[in-house]
Amino acid sequence: MTSKVLNNSQVCELVAEFQKSDTVGGDTSLEELASWAKPNFQLGRTPHVSTISRILKQAGNIDSNRCRPIKHPEIEKALVDWIWSMFTQVSFVSDEMIKTKAFMLLNEANSLNSVVSKKQMQLSNGWLFKFKARNDFKGFNSPGESLMSV
Repeated sequence: MTSKVLNNSQVCELVAEFQKSDTVGGDTSLEELASWAKPNFQLGRTPHVSTISRILKQAGNIDSNRCRPIKHPEIEKALVDWIWSMFTQVSFVSDEMIKTKAFMLLNEANSLNSVVSKKQMQLSNGWLFKFKARNDFKGFNSPGESLMSV
């Protein structure tokens, strides 16, 4: 599924890509960065250069905690994909369903390569809140409430 907007993690990745190209000595133009963003973030259309410019100007104001790398990006992607597939099948996806599926994915990863420790497998409400914010999932929790992404 293609997205219309950049979420927090994508904004951080965009800034990191710009900084990486800047330190390598390249002069990445805003157009090149916009063209890079479309396929990498599976956007429906290429972001306008003014959007890229605004993001880069505000880069100094981004909270460093907001741009920490995700510990298990492959698990997070699998969870996001699962949520979207569930949304096509049922009318709601609860917080508890998300946490249960995340725990199952972590257990599966742990049994495959023992990378995920028991401590990392604690899925708090704080983790859930940040997961939903990173992936722009809004306002779904109880039966009857649809999964909304803006």
